Amino acid sequence: MAQCILHWDENFTGNALVLNGSISNLSDRSGDLPGKDWNDETSSITINSGRWKFFEHVNFQGASMELGVGQYPNMHGFPVGDNQLSSVQLLSE
Repeated sequence: MAQCILHWDENFTGNALVLNGSISNLSDRSGDLPGKDWNDETSSITINSGRWKFFEHVNFQGASMELGVGQYPNMHGFPVGDNQLSSVQLLSE
């Protein structure tokens, strides 16, 4: 099973959201964050398995980037930068 973990803060700190499949709108995910959601809140990413595509806007629109297994401690220099992520698509497991 594919797994991607979004982290609220850089260096894999803060709240974390585990994804096992695509999500077209991160505003739909609040997890344990009352009154908040994950839209435009990701600052680092861990990919344990699968290949994923990350989008600047909901419904897989806007600037995007593809990432595979690895740890990405910050979003600097990526097409979808810090606190800009709005949707995530699983490309392959």
